[in-house]
Amino acid sequence: MLNFGECPNVENVSTLSAILEADVPDKYFLSAKACWGIIRRAQEKQKEIPTILKIALLERIAEEWQRNQADK
Repeated sequence: MLNFGECPNVENVSTLSAILEADVPDKYFLSAKACWGIIRRAQEKQKEIPTILKIALLERIAEEWQRNQADK
């Protein structure tokens, strides 16, 4: 007979939106170079990137480009 502990009676429920942080340092994001690399490798392997992922990668590239333009 296996020895199992008791299951808690109270559920600990949270949603993703409740635990995500709004203001996160850039070091936790992919760089534009990394985003381009993902897109480039997918094209080289003739793999389709899901649309929502491709949009997120392109938006990240655009954000970094705009920030670099503003710094000039």
